[in-house]
Amino acid sequence: MVKFYYQVTGDASTRGAYVKFPVDDLESKSALTVTPTDLQDCTSSSLPVIWGASLVDQGEYTYVYGWGGDGAAEKSLFLARTPADADPSDQSRWHYYAGLSGSGAQWASSCASAQPLKPKAKTDFSLIVANGLFWLVRHTPGATAPGEIVAMPSRNAWGFGSEQVDLYTPPETRTNPKYSSIYGVRVHPGALSDPNRLLISYTVGTSAIDLTCWVHGYSFPDSYSPRFIDVAKTAFFSPKVP
Repeated sequence: MVKFYYQVTGDASTRGAYVKFPVDDLESKSALTVTPTDLQDCTSSSLPVIWGASLVDQGEYTYVYGWGGDGAAEKSLFLARTPADADPSDQSRWHYYAGLSGSGAQWASSCASAQPLKPKAKTDFSLIVANGLFWLVRHTPGATAPGEIVAMPSRNAWGFGSEQVDLYTPPETRTNPKYSSIYGVRVHPGALSDPNRLLISYTVGTSAIDLTCWVHGYSFPDSYSPRFIDVAKTAFFSPKVP
């Protein structure tokens, strides 16, 4: 198994890394000791790109999504692809989305040529394939509808526009919008026994603790609560698809 993650806090000093371990270790061991390996530095448009935020296997490719570490809440999204039978952490096999050429995508061997996709998202998002389409599942920006979980459709791995469908409104955004923080949406394909439904998780944080709430939140997990919902696959439908 390959697990991607990032180090630091999502700004220009952030760097990506990965670890590898046998899948059996997840069941046979109570704790894992791993040694992270840094991903190669990858800069596009002066932004370090943090790869591995979400991966999608489709056809002959594995699509690897990343985001630009510019310190903003909403990140530019980037895309690479590698052969489906390759080690996804082997960046020598990657090619990077470099914009459109006619109706198709251009792919470059250098990360410096990578171009951002149209939508932006926080660092926590998921890409899945459902009902024959690619879907970018993310939270809406705080300025519009804080924490709303939406899905944006595309006919391919890169062609997302502005269309979106509403999946779920976390009740915490209505009961305590001043202090609640809703983030970390993830889709977990195959986690449910019902093949017609998808498991989605998100996290609720709070700043309503004490005068040192923000410092408290950095060090103690008791102010963060995971939430899990299941959504019918039929919700992933849009009459307008880019």
